[in-house]
Amino acid sequence: MGRNNRSRKRRDEMNKIKKARYEAKELIRLKKTLGLLDADGNEIMKDISDVVEIKTSKELKRPNPKEEQELIYEHQESLEKGEKVKVTNENTGVEHIFNSKTLKDHCGVM
Repeated sequence: MGRNNRSRKRRDEMNKIKKARYEAKELIRLKKTLGLLDADGNEIMKDISDVVEIKTSKELKRPNPKEEQELIYEHQESLEKGEKVKVTNENTGVEHIFNSKTLKDHCGVM
């Protein structure tokens, strides 16, 4: 069975009208968020560099020294191996070897 294209075209036309209306509202909302518009909707002309901090891609990729130290510390912590503790089950007499860091036994079960 074929589809009725007439209703589809009407729906597309209405969606275009809606999209145009909401685009204008969204632009106003974004300008208010950035502080380029006051509460009344009047434009306040500011240079964009006064509103936002512009960074280059190199600055974004390079972490701060404090953040870098935290990352190194976390990485070292993750590399540390926990102590292996042997525990025997009283009922079955089976010996399990638990890792103190992961709290899992040699089978990988908690």
